[in-house]
Amino acid sequence: MKKWQPVLWSLLCVGMMVMLSACSTVPYTERSRLMLTSPAEEAEMGLEFYTSYKKETPQCTDPNLNNALNRVAKNLIKAAEADGHHFDWEFVVSEDATANAFCVPGGKIAVLCGLFDYTANDAELATVVAHEIAHAIARHSGEQMSQSSSINTAGIVGIVAASLLGVSEETITLGAAAYSTAGQLGVILPYSREHEYEADYIGLLLMAKAGYDPQTAVTFWNKFGQDEAGASVMVYFSTHPMGADRIAAMKEHMHEANMNYLGSARLGVGEKITRSKPKAKASTLTSSTTSSSNFQAKLAPKAKSGTSTSKRSTKKK
Repeated sequence: MKKWQPVLWSLLCVGMMVMLSACSTVPYTERSRLMLTSPAEEAEMGLEFYTSYKKETPQCTDPNLNNALNRVAKNLIKAAEADGHHFDWEFVVSEDATANAFCVPGGKIAVLCGLFDYTANDAELATVVAHEIAHAIARHSGEQMSQSSSINTAGIVGIVAASLLGVSEETITLGAAAYSTAGQLGVILPYSREHEYEADYIGLLLMAKAGYDPQTAVTFWNKFGQDEAGASVMVYFSTHPMGADRIAAMKEHMHEANMNYLGSARLGVGEKITRSKPKAKASTLTSSTTSSSNFQAKLAPKAKSGTSTSKRSTKKK
């Protein structure tokens, strides 16, 4: 066993060096995290997925809804870029009755028609769109890929070490399976929920800076949460925090958001949003309703090793 110790120590040292060199911080929150992908790599994969999604999913033709998204997105982008966050932004309204929205790396965002059943004005729409913009700014998809890569790397190191130490093949197979399951449940899934709360916080600051009353976010989530039993809304809550939990977290940051709002154009709730065409038909709970999850699944095998740092590491005041 002693003769393999130098090999094992070398593997451990190399792994530690990679982890330390790939550390970065999340904009606004200053949370430290592992990043093994670059913004350029993430944007390239995000564009590939987004292009495919738009080809497969009909786009909404309701001018009122499209104008509302363009109007709100323009103000939010201005706020984000004022803080130094520049992307090749693109927004689309998809003809899908599911109440949801998603973001892929590089600033590509889709809002599904069903969400407009719950957005009475610009500020309520800004609550959701700012949340998705925050995912792009925080590069949460890249972090998810990095976490997955680090878990896989650690598992491989463990398997190699076990083989060198003479552990049986059957034991190694069972251990690898257990490690994979534990990694998914113990690291990746909880982190996803942490990302959602982080996007809520960053989004709250952005919508306020863009001129939308941040108190509207609480009003919107209260209204949205009242329909948690609805099938369409449950699709959203399967990947996002439930209404009461996120509202409590938002209230903790409301003072900071109000400071942003006082220094903005103070648009209040903005314009009223109404449909000019009948509602879209409800889709099956596939394709666009799970697009964000599908993107993560497609992205993970393509992630390349590398290092990157966040463009902004100071907390937004």
